[in-house]
Amino acid sequence: MRIALSLLLLFGVVMNLAPGGEVNTAAREPLPELPPKAAPEPRRRLGQDPDALFTSLTSNDALRTRDALNALGLPWLAGRMPPDVRLLAVNLDSDADLERILIVKAGLDAAAIVLKKETGAWWQLGSFTCCIGTGQVDPFVELKATVWYGTMDLIVHRTAAHGTGVGEFRLSVYRVWRSHLYRVLDVVESAYNLTSSEESRVIYPNIDSTEAPRVLTIHRVTRMGDRLTTACFPYRWDPAQFVFLRIAAARVLCTLAN
Repeated sequence: MRIALSLLLLFGVVMNLAPGGEVNTAAREPLPELPPKAAPEPRRRLGQDPDALFTSLTSNDALRTRDALNALGLPWLAGRMPPDVRLLAVNLDSDADLERILIVKAGLDAAAIVLKKETGAWWQLGSFTCCIGTGQVDPFVELKATVWYGTMDLIVHRTAAHGTGVGEFRLSVYRVWRSHLYRVLDVVESAYNLTSSEESRVIYPNIDSTEAPRVLTIHRVTRMGDRLTTACFPYRWDPAQFVFLRIAAARVLCTLAN
């Protein structure tokens, strides 16, 4: 029996009330005038409305589902009727329009498509796949405000190198700048081989605070036999370069959160 799960989330401007009742919002960072140095994710025009594609994906018509998957560039899923389809409407950038994230899952395989409407047409800003034959954790995509209130950023957990006795999973943070999707952080989330392993815990910036800069920390534990070592790597948000940049570690930044 095929069960289609739909989820529509609306994220507006988020405000936090301090104990005294006043509104506490994180100041928005200025956007760079020139494009970031990093290359954006490949972008292409989508010929159909994502809301209509969602309707086709959740129908019981195999032909409509196949055509919708092909339109999204997911032919490797086109032979199946995905049991789990989710459409999220979120604010990913500086304008007031809501972007879309379409998530399609079938067995261990999953894909996430980031979509934005621009000058009357829908564009695919990025496409991510996960879990093919690996059983990666769910969800493989998350939404989190990493820099300021009002927009969400995309957190992607993906399989990297994999083989007999070895494996690596990476965590990447993506943000939208002028209708393009940029990877602003990429770290090893976990890895293992026949002799050692490592795991990283990501502590995101405290956007409840109006203070800048926004600092993200990676707390890493490495195991080699009976030996265990820990390390901390802080990353500061650089609005001019539109990226999280690694900075020198400081004790106050590297205190593990409870």
